Amino acid sequence: MFAKAEVGVTYPMSDRPSYSAPALTKGLDILELLSKHDGGLTLKEMAGRLERTVNEIFRMVSVLEDNGFIRMGPDNQYVLTLRLFEIAHRHPPVKSLIENASPHMHQFSNATHQSCHLSVYQGGKAVIIAQVESPERWSFNMKIGAMLELVESASGLTLLTFQAEDRRQQMLEEYEKAFGTLPTSVSKLQRDMSSIQRQGYCVMESQHVAGVTNISFPILGIEGNAIAALTVPYLKHISDQSIPLQDIPENIRVATQGISRMNGYSSEIWSL
Repeated sequence: MFAKAEVGVTYPMSDRPSYSAPALTKGLDILELLSKHDGGLTLKEMAGRLERTVNEIFRMVSVLEDNGFIRMGPDNQYVLTLRLFEIAHRHPPVKSLIENASPHMHQFSNATHQSCHLSVYQGGKAVIIAQVESPERWSFNMKIGAMLELVESASGLTLLTFQAEDRRQQMLEEYEKAFGTLPTSVSKLQRDMSSIQRQGYCVMESQHVAGVTNISFPILGIEGNAIAALTVPYLKHISDQSIPLQDIPENIRVATQGISRMNGYSSEIWSL
């Protein structure tokens, strides 16, 4: 593999010159740090965690704020805005995936009176890129841009399970690099993934909200690996229109098959 480092000059990847852009690195470090702290951080807290002085990061923080990437919240704490999320959504593959999934997600929610959300893998976690609310007055919704645990959420486990072995290993390595050791044993994780693979989807009780059962199906790309996960945080409604839990997987299967076909996948792998 080769990469262009300078116009007219081609280097092997291993010999590519290393360039330094300290200001850019500083800005990226700040954005990455804030992405891990939903409640925000003060200027002093950011400096401490980045092992820099306040003076070193002050100008960069001001530039990021002026350009709408971060904002100051309560108690002088800086938080990320949705600017990065908006930029990511202009990326053709993400935009196309959401456009393909949207009609199927709305059809599912209207038929079942349940909410659903779409997530993709990114840097050791699952990130929600789209969601459709239930038409009911009461529903459970996830925020767009919310990050979910890779091995402790239905969405994350689904994204992890339906991958080629080498890609799955890479995802676990990225998880450990970002968050430390796995919260479960490798043997248990393997058993869980084997069960999900046999069933064709993941069902698990919410780790954060009592009474919510998460059901997640893979959306497959051309090569048959999960490019996204469609997840339903199932709530039992006390009404005549409520669809029982055992009937939800069939409805999700229909939706994910339709989305997968629109993203290039042609085989039928689900059997309930």
